[in-house]
Amino acid sequence: MRPIDFYTAAWTRLRDESALDEMLAEQDRFDQAVITIEFDPRFNAVNWMLDCFPLALEIAYSYCWMSAYAAEVAGLQGDKEYHIQYYADNCITRINSFRDKAALLAWAYYCPFNPGGKEKVLGFEEVLKRFRFPVSFGLAIKRQEAFITQLEKLQGRHFERMGTYRHQKIHRIEPKILLRPPEPSDGLSYLVPLFKEKEIADFKVKLKSMYPDDHMRKGIEKTCSIHGVLFDRFHVKNEYWAYTEVEEAVRKCTGACIDVAIEMSRILRRRAPLKRR
Repeated sequence: MRPIDFYTAAWTRLRDESALDEMLAEQDRFDQAVITIEFDPRFNAVNWMLDCFPLALEIAYSYCWMSAYAAEVAGLQGDKEYHIQYYADNCITRINSFRDKAALLAWAYYCPFNPGGKEKVLGFEEVLKRFRFPVSFGLAIKRQEAFITQLEKLQGRHFERMGTYRHQKIHRIEPKILLRPPEPSDGLSYLVPLFKEKEIADFKVKLKSMYPDDHMRKGIEKTCSIHGVLFDRFHVKNEYWAYTEVEEAVRKCTGACIDVAIEMSRILRRRAPLKRR
């Protein structure tokens, strides 16, 4: 089978297992509801909704291509793993983006802000805190419960895993995805200088457990010192992820993003300014 054949099969499965078709139908209904651009600050939320629909579709597209190349490789290591990594990165990056966009969609309904300005734009967790405890932030907002319900669908261990990927990506070490389970020997170690007292003390305890002989240990410690500064080797935590774990998390998050896109659209269609008297 060709990659496109595996992709078609994955797309069919996603349509059967998720509300993807309903999301596409809801997108049409939403587009029809947006007759004109209203001079109403709440219309800003409509702009974010118009971003969320295609973003959810991109997530579905990338998930299916990731699944397609994983099926084609079928456990073999080689150049084709590049495609799995590429589409997994696309999918996970967009899942994180969707999470923030959905939160900003809800926030924009209550509080106009300039997304291109220099002032801080709130993230997902910050928006959710304000919705849950508005009085603590000096806010007088009402009927936010429907938005809270949808945003809470974008939480949990699978979204936390997607967040971990983004965190490591920001620090330039996005996890590498392998079809096989990662092994301790995977990856290169990094020489890191030890400056804090606890780091140095832990290093010496580790050396003592590895080299009980005092004379040998002192020699080893000397070779780990450069211009009086101790260095130790570290492997980056979570640098390699097993595909099976990634697939489960991405699949769950993809379905949740699709569901939230549908419900966020329905909330907006039932409220002013889209709901006309």
